[in-house]
Amino acid sequence: MNTESDLTDAAKIAAHFDKLTRHVANSFKRQLEVARAAGDQDEIIKQQIKLEVLKAARGMFAGSYKVALKVKPEGDWSDV
Repeated sequence: MNTESDLTDAAKIAAHFDKLTRHVANSFKRQLEVARAAGDQDEIIKQQIKLEVLKAARGMFAGSYKVALKVKPEGDWSDV
């Protein structure tokens, strides 16, 4: 059974992971914009792959959180 403390600690971890991954995603998006402006197709693909991997990692985290704690983490975990 989950205690209030377990849920509070897990919510803190989830919020921190959300903040970090959104920051990283924004960096990837800026790099993607630069690559598009430069017409660098290889770099465009590289940045798109990074964003998709990060999106998948966020989904796995949210799914694991739900399995472990029987509740979804707060916020929208489907985007970055």
